Amino acid sequence: MGTRVVHYLVPLLDQFYYFALTILIGVVSGFCYDLYKVTRGNLRLKRIGTALGISFFG
Repeated sequence: MGTRVVHYLVPLLDQFYYFALTILIGVVSGFCYDLYKVTRGNLRLKRIGTALGISFFG
């Protein structure tokens, strides 16, 4: 016999919360990336600093 799978819907308020959280994480990530680019340009990071930045953001 086949097994029965039940899918539950996520409440609308929870969906809004997850959407807002995703947008917030994107904004924070973009800010950190821009901060890294400015810091890399001003401090003229050596190979290790550039490699760490590329591995984190790349």
